[in-house]
Amino acid sequence: MTEKHERLADLARSALAMAAMRRSVVTYGELGAAIGLSGVQLRNDMRHVLNVVSDRCIEAGEPSLAVLVVNKQ
Repeated sequence: MTEKHERLADLARSALAMAAMRRSVVTYGELGAAIGLSGVQLRNDMRHVLNVVSDRCIEAGEPSLAVLVVNKQ
């Protein structure tokens, strides 16, 4: 992954950890807004960002936080 995706994954992990503590889910749009992605960037980069988040969680022996991201409710 690129340095950009690594940096955005740091931000996403923080936002998703907060959602996990609240026992809630986050839409792609909400997470995008939280990490500074929208429009085409959101569509193109979010999957890479969530892959990094998921890989880091798995490496740490934790459940993937990426499962908390859902389509618009």
